[in-house]
Amino acid sequence: MNNMSPDLATEPLLFSWDSPRRRRAAILAFLALSLMAHAVCFYIFQVVYPPTVTLLPPPARVALITPASEEGRTLLRWIEAEDPAVAFTTHRPPEARLRALPKVEHVPSYYAMEPPLKELPALEVDLRAPDSQPPDAVPFIRQKSVSAASLIPTSVSFSSANLEKLDIVFL
Repeated sequence: MNNMSPDLATEPLLFSWDSPRRRRAAILAFLALSLMAHAVCFYIFQVVYPPTVTLLPPPARVALITPASEEGRTLLRWIEAEDPAVAFTTHRPPEARLRALPKVEHVPSYYAMEPPLKELPALEVDLRAPDSQPPDAVPFIRQKSVSAASLIPTSVSFSSANLEKLDIVFL
């Protein structure tokens, strides 16, 4: 199988099977040039951020309201006059309840009018013994319901003028 005839060895091959050294060198040169171009661009276009300046919140202060000043005395008098604890210390009289409902006695409706009773239907008892082999299925007795709407027949009529507009030919 590996024996090639001398005629086939002299014919030129369809593909060039030599190692592509020029292509390999071109790819390596392109990669080196790209790496250098990227390094130059990173150096030129580097971003320098300014240092951040932080603003500290103002220190916490505690203010005491004392009766030593006129403003403090005025504020303390106002707080004493509008004290919410005083509003909740008042008590209502025991007979005054919030949302008190009137006392109403329940009167059943059947005290006013006695409802009429319906008559029971006559009881028909079939005392015959059931047949051991009934001739047919057990019949279900159902009452016929009254239909609310009566049936109306459907009718359609066409005039000859409408048929001529629709290009219908009479046979």
